[in-house]
Amino acid sequence: MITEPNLLELKMSPGAFRAKAMRVANLDFEPLEVEVASLVPWLRTNLARFRIQPGKQQSLRIDIYIPAGEPAERMGKILLLPERGKPVTVDIIVSEYKRKGREK
Repeated sequence: MITEPNLLELKMSPGAFRAKAMRVANLDFEPLEVEVASLVPWLRTNLARFRIQPGKQQSLRIDIYIPAGEPAERMGKILLLPERGKPVTVDIIVSEYKRKGREK
């Protein structure tokens, strides 16, 4: 199983929401069940579990929400747990978006 991308780097402001897509591919010769887990509450995925046929891909949406009033800078992970083989992590790094000319 492979994923693309393995790293998401975003610039966001507190209170912002973004949705990003990723692909998961099954390189095996048998169907593969995959469980998806978010390790932090501000990351969610549209699927908690899915099955990929051999040689096929599955799209997965990652929703990133930075609560208002909290710092935007943070790091998190999405964990993909296949029924066989090694788990895969997707790292998400959020830095604060700063508008030009508006220094704090």
